[in-house]
Amino acid sequence: MAERPTRRLDLTPLAVALGALMIGIASAGFFVNLPDDRLILARYAAQLRAIGELVFNRGEPVLLLAAPLPILLQALLGPELLFGLSLALGAICLYALGAFAALTQAFRLLAAGIFALAYPLWIGAGTPYPLMTALMLLGLLSAQHGLWRWAGLAFAAAALCGLEALALFALMALYAATQGAAQRFTATFGAALGAAFLALCWHYNFDLRFMEGLLTFRRAAPPAEDLLSLPILALLIAAAAPIWWQARHEPFAALLGAWIGLYLGILGGLFRFEGGYTYAPIVPAAALLAGRLFQRAPIMSVVGVGVTVSACVIALSDSMPARALPQRWPDLPEAQRVAVPRKDALFYQAWRLDQQLIALDGTLQPELRRFLERGDLHSALVLYAPDLLNLAFADDDWRYTDAFAALNYLPYQSERSFRRQSEIAPFSARLYRPDRAFSPDLYLRTIALAVPQSDRMPVLRLCLRWQVERPASRPIAVEIALGTSNRRVEFPAAVFAAGSFETYHALAMPAEIAQGSKAPLRIRVIVNNGTLGELVLESLETLLN
Repeated sequence: MAERPTRRLDLTPLAVALGALMIGIASAGFFVNLPDDRLILARYAAQLRAIGELVFNRGEPVLLLAAPLPILLQALLGPELLFGLSLALGAICLYALGAFAALTQAFRLLAAGIFALAYPLWIGAGTPYPLMTALMLLGLLSAQHGLWRWAGLAFAAAALCGLEALALFALMALYAATQGAAQRFTATFGAALGAAFLALCWHYNFDLRFMEGLLTFRRAAPPAEDLLSLPILALLIAAAAPIWWQARHEPFAALLGAWIGLYLGILGGLFRFEGGYTYAPIVPAAALLAGRLFQRAPIMSVVGVGVTVSACVIALSDSMPARALPQRWPDLPEAQRVAVPRKDALFYQAWRLDQQLIALDGTLQPELRRFLERGDLHSALVLYAPDLLNLAFADDDWRYTDAFAALNYLPYQSERSFRRQSEIAPFSARLYRPDRAFSPDLYLRTIALAVPQSDRMPVLRLCLRWQVERPASRPIAVEIALGTSNRRVEFPAAVFAAGSFETYHALAMPAEIAQGSKAPLRIRVIVNNGTLGELVLESLETLLN
């Protein structure tokens, strides 16, 4: 009787995963606090852990990054472990995909190693890209095994890490069509992504305005330490190109070449994204194709490995940034609202989770962005009323608004930073509805108040909601008077465009009103120094009752 051959357990994939995991965990700590958009993701994850809400600022239900899955996983696992697991998943999938690229075990290990080193070398820890790349590789591996529904699920998860994954999903949909599996792949992708979108809507109480942040957020400039990514990526693509040309009629090789070209063309040519880690999703496809060249020409393999190792040594010895915690500015524990010129300025600080962080360019608050587009800096400053206002490199128009004086800002620490001296009360949820027509085209619909509750809050704030039927053709002034106190603000014509919108106003609370006396509240609309209309209320109590 013939002896039955014994099957040996291949532990190589496990070794690949463990090696990539250790590389990820060991390197992540140096890069997760670099001053760029990864700190936005980290703040979302910290808020999710602390209060269970997907917010950047508490009380502002806005999603700024199209990466809810990495935020959720980072909140559960921490950035270091998530980075390590992402590298492990990507490396083991790439090792398995090497068999479909006709690579020997040695060159499959080389491809997996290149991937495991790419994100640490290109400083991708703490960004959504490592997880997105690993999930796309999982989807590609599932497709190669005929598991198209699992492939659709994996690419849906990748799309929840970044919109860049949609470009490669479209390519995979075409590939699935050539394999007769387009319906299974796209239907699963659509169902999974739809379910995720419904879950997000449920989390935000079906207020679709949470998506406005995705339209206002702008990328920050990446750190300079990843400059080595360009020559290494060029080397990989140069090595992949001749093999792709020779094997372009093979479906899998053609897919890998299209993967490189499409992703590079969209991100580099159309959006011109910067930062090496944004192009790292190209590395797996390039590594598989380059591996075939190295396999056929051993001298190329030696050169490729030598260049890669040299680049790693240079990067780890000269380019690794010092791991230092950012410093707080200003160091005022009582400051609850802090405004800086651009969101990039926030990356160099260590802010508390309960602080409201405001970027005066509107990239963190969609509502602030709308004020800026209308040219209404006055209303923006009254609404947000930051405790600390940093105008370094910001528009001087903020200082010359009437709100700047009404809120009593004085210099603090430098000539370009200011601190609000007067405390303010929050706006009441109760609305007074005058529905007053100031002209056939201009209506005052509602009034909301932020009434001082103590002598330390000498500023009264009002929110006026207007309805305009026809856009204004000239500036419009709004005057608010209460007792002996009054403020007149002239708004550009663009503010009173057709539609419904708010203007915000602030004025000092008269001493006699604070002591219990009553005085009428007057709201006048003035055009060309002539009164268009006036609303007179007996007292503030009229609005509060």
